[in-house]
Amino acid sequence: MKHIDKSSDERAVLVHALRRNMRMLVRSFTKADALLAKTIGIHATDLASIDLLRSSEEPVTPKQLANYLGISTGSATAAIDRLERAGFVERVHNRRDRRGIFIQPVPGRIEEIAKAHDSINVHFDALAGRFSDDELRVVNKFLSSI
Repeated sequence: MKHIDKSSDERAVLVHALRRNMRMLVRSFTKADALLAKTIGIHATDLASIDLLRSSEEPVTPKQLANYLGISTGSATAAIDRLERAGFVERVHNRRDRRGIFIQPVPGRIEEIAKAHDSINVHFDALAGRFSDDELRVVNKFLSSI
């Protein structure tokens, strides 16, 4: 009689489900971002650029933006150009290095995107309300470890 370790079988099922759910989550966010970007008239890459600018506590360089997006510096420059033409960002010279620039959000324009996220945040907050603080800590610990 062969011994079957049910705990490892259950863990394998749980890990498989987690992988599947993470892929579905990424697809859902990708679709939502594409719809939001289309609604405000920019590319999804440009929306991801704005996400970095909104969340960064330090000025962002084009190279940092390229690294964040996983694209070439030339593609990042094209995204910055589009965002600048749309009035969402401006290039600001680095006072310490005249050759360098920072990408800075235009006051007021970035808040338009934050408002567009409000309906998503209401849904997200309702979903998070179904979980205890301890469960949310576990989810946050997992996601911040990726």
